[in-house]
Amino acid sequence: MQAEPCCYIIPATHKKAEFQTHTPGQVEMYTCGPTVYHFAHIGNLRSYIMEDVLEKYLRYEGYDVQRVMNITDVGHLTSDADAGEDKMLKGAQREHKTVMEIAKFYTDAFFADCAKLNIKTPTWSSPPPAASTSISRSSPS
Repeated sequence: MQAEPCCYIIPATHKKAEFQTHTPGQVEMYTCGPTVYHFAHIGNLRSYIMEDVLEKYLRYEGYDVQRVMNITDVGHLTSDADAGEDKMLKGAQREHKTVMEIAKFYTDAFFADCAKLNIKTPTWSSPPPAASTSISRSSPS
């Protein structure tokens, strides 16, 4: 177990706070995964490097860490204003493939890039959780 409490800074107050978990000694992390319509670039990968560094630090401090990440393979629009084209459909049209072919290819490429950067694979059962298997197909009311 930790010799000293793990602390962090609260940005709004600039005050130090002790890191506390719901279950002593255990940390559950959800981290957003990539939208797999094209190759990730170093700016994208920076986020995953930071998540990996945090997880490794928490493990070093003696915590049992369970980190999960999703794969966004459907429904991500080109605009953050909920408008525009679906990035996955756009990628499929660009490459003359199906959306699922694009998703598989770029998911594999993403994890290959992560392996090259020594980014630990999140905890999950195989295959990684994808939006297409987690959302209903019903239309909004």
